[in-house]
Order: sequence, then structure tokens, then C-alpha cells
Amino acid sequence: DYVFVDDVLPIDDEYTINIMVKRTGTGYEPFFWNGTVVGQPSWIEIYTQPSGKLTIAHNRNMSNYGGHYFDTFPIGQWLYLSVVYQNGMVSVYYDGIFMESVSMPLESNPGISEHYFGHTAHSDIGDSYLNGSLDRISVWNIALTSSEIQSYMASSPVGNENGLIGYWNFNEGSGTTLYDHSG
Repeated sequence: DYVFVDDVLPIDDEYTINIMVKRTGTGYEPFFWNGTVVGQPSWIEIYTQPSGKLTIAHNRNMSNYGGHYFDTFPIGQWLYLSVVYQNGMVSVYYDGIFMESVSMPLESNPGISEHYFGHTAHSDIGDSYLNGSLDRISVWNIALTSSEIQSYMASSPVGNENGLIGYWNFNEGSGTTLYDHSG
């Protein structure tokens, strides 16, 4: 299963993406994809490689690609993943613990129109789906601090926090609709 978000998420100069994820597969495992493959392909992508390395990739208008392999992402256990972008740096946190920061450019948002959780529409590798589970995804258009990440790991956002542009708690129970609980 995967989720297609039918709203524009204004991710631009800064962002934070928090995801509770349990990876059970050992292939290319997409967690989050924000992008388009139409016209000038552009995306922000969070996934694991078959080697297990967490990968963050930025590509805007095919002119400025950046990607980095972070520490191996565990298999078979829930982990609260946070990816923060600010001032040209991507920082990764596992369960609220800082892992690494790297320089990675991100050009202005060209009008991203597709958002997936657990799926990617990346044209180079075709459709891919997460073998695993997702929960409590929050997307922010600000860079959260380490203490804010730890706070939201312990207690979910209410929905009206400054900078929160999307929050899905996966608690709908049944059916095929997932609700955004942000503002």
C-alpha cells in the first residue's frame, strides 16, 4: 500500500519531514517522494538503497542534483526518522538522535504537484513501493530544532503548529482515505 497526497505542499527554502517507519524489505524502499516527472523533473526523495543506506535526494529542474547516503536504516523495527533542510544543509535524526549533516543544494520549488508516502514515481527506476509500514508523517515548511523533533516524537502535533503544512496520523481505522490533520 501507499498514499498519494492530492494537495500542494509548499516545501521550499526550509523543511522538516518526520516519519515513523518500519522497513521490512531489503530493496529500494521509498518512504517519501515529493516531486514531478513531467516537464522538468524535480523532487525531494527519502528512501533506502538495497544496501540499507538511508538516502536523501534533491533534484530541481534537472540542473542541480544532490544526494547522500546516510547510516544504514534498520530492518524490522519502528524508527522515528526526521530529515531537516536549512541553509543548504540536510540533517538526519534517528529516534530524535542527530546522525549527520551534509551540504545539499535545493533550488526554488518549481511547483511540485505529486506527493507519495511509501511509493515513488521516479522515472529512472520506475514505480517502487515500500515493503514495510508508515505512521505519523508530518511535513513542515520550517526547520525544526533537535528539541522540537524530540518533543513531536514523544507527542504528536495538535495540527495548528507554526510551519506545519501536513500531518497524517494513520488512525482512520478502515477505508481508503487518509486525512490531513494540519490546520
